[in-house]
Amino acid sequence: MRTVGIGIDLGSSSFRIGVFDSETDELIEQESHKVGYLYYKDNIFTQSTHDIIKAIDVTFARLKLSNFNVRSIGVAATCSMVVGKQDGNNLIPTHIYEDFKTDNCQDVLFWMHSAARKETMYLNKTVDNRVLSFFGGKFFPEMAIPKLLMLSKIKLRNELTVIDLHRWLLWIVCLKLDYDVNLPVNVVNSNGIGHDGELFGWKSDFYDKLNLDGIFIGNNNAIDSKISIGDSCIDCYSSWFPTIKKETLNNALFAIAGTSTCFLYATDKTERFFNGIWGPFKDILFNRDHHQSIDPFSVYESGISKTGLLLEQLLLEHPVSKSTEGDILGLIEKEIQLIEKKENTSIHTLVNELYYEEDAACNESPFIKQNKNGISRQPYNDDFRDITLKYIVIVETLAFQIADVIQVFRDNNLHINTFVIVGSQAKNKRMLSVLKSLCKNLELWSTQGNEDKIGVKGAYLLGKSRSNNESLIHSLASSSEKLTRIDVSLKISAKTTSLLEQKYLIYKSLVNTKMR
Repeated sequence: MRTVGIGIDLGSSSFRIGVFDSETDELIEQESHKVGYLYYKDNIFTQSTHDIIKAIDVTFARLKLSNFNVRSIGVAATCSMVVGKQDGNNLIPTHIYEDFKTDNCQDVLFWMHSAARKETMYLNKTVDNRVLSFFGGKFFPEMAIPKLLMLSKIKLRNELTVIDLHRWLLWIVCLKLDYDVNLPVNVVNSNGIGHDGELFGWKSDFYDKLNLDGIFIGNNNAIDSKISIGDSCIDCYSSWFPTIKKETLNNALFAIAGTSTCFLYATDKTERFFNGIWGPFKDILFNRDHHQSIDPFSVYESGISKTGLLLEQLLLEHPVSKSTEGDILGLIEKEIQLIEKKENTSIHTLVNELYYEEDAACNESPFIKQNKNGISRQPYNDDFRDITLKYIVIVETLAFQIADVIQVFRDNNLHINTFVIVGSQAKNKRMLSVLKSLCKNLELWSTQGNEDKIGVKGAYLLGKSRSNNESLIHSLASSSEKLTRIDVSLKISAKTTSLLEQKYLIYKSLVNTKMR
């Protein structure tokens, strides 16, 4: 029987699982199954563990896992939270909202759930500033802690148990593979801060101040529930792990850029706070078993929500897109070349006064013109030139957002000279050419092949390191993914670069980039 490890990546819309050879790390087979989420009202998003368990059963059957000797289990999932009632070593599903009941119990507060706005405001006023500094200065409604506080109000004295989705998923998968494991127990991280504001990992006095009134974080019966066969993490981390090389840790920034963009950076040079950046987080690359009192590696994160939706919105709403058949982006690229040739200037010159407003109301055009006469909204015009120019504005905006994050680290004497990007934006050469013109001495890299496999690979490597009783950072040293340098063939002149640099400064003053 072949000895293997499995890696699982539960994203926003699908459950992916890969089976890997434990000796060679070769991917043997991979399967996926759709897992949806529901929108209720007022920024309330939920998910069902029933649907997730169905995805496990379906993919396990397709892979015929019973034919393998599964030696390790690695799991990654969105930063969502499971809500239930503990019964011994079981977690009984419970409807979170009594007036929102479906055939399958909606027992997961999905990561996009952002209804806890009052609770977020309360936390930002009352929580110690040092704690807030780990999150760029404030909590956000999408984080687990504001949701937890909200849950304590709508489910008063119900004796609920809440668990980070990735920890619950690891537990369920272990049970499916006949491993005798306890419901996860909350263990404090070495710096007393939960990764990315998730449920587990905080000091006990932090929870005490929340007055949760009958809500338990993790298993409230067992003392220890360490799972020696596997480990779990938030999904953005699993996509990062395969790209890590110990020798470039202090100089490399990673981004997974799809629907939203998540940035990750690790260093052993500092434990400082940075404005708008989350961290430092501990016990991620080292000391994951919490046996050490000190973790030398600090991990920082930043995120920008809905970046991938900017282009989708343009293509969905613009009248030209609605009336055009075929490859619209290919046609836009041809239009760019025609415009530049006809007007003998860079396309960026023609949008010098045009900006994208990220917080525009849904009934307003997000494009604004800013010059000495003030600011005016720019509606869509029904011609190909208009959609082309607005496409360029979005490309610039995406590059400006990334440059913002890189600049924070560089301004604090952390010399980022390598940028590793995976996801749909890694293919946007025009956006990357703008980024490279703004951030001097920056090498661009990406992974080879299909990016939907990288999260599964990272989860597998995470589980393997725990099974081998190795620190993750040392385990990754021999298993990192081969990276490919991104060739930015679109060259930007010095004159246009100067123009973009000036526009970037104006952009920073006009737009408050939403850091997740």
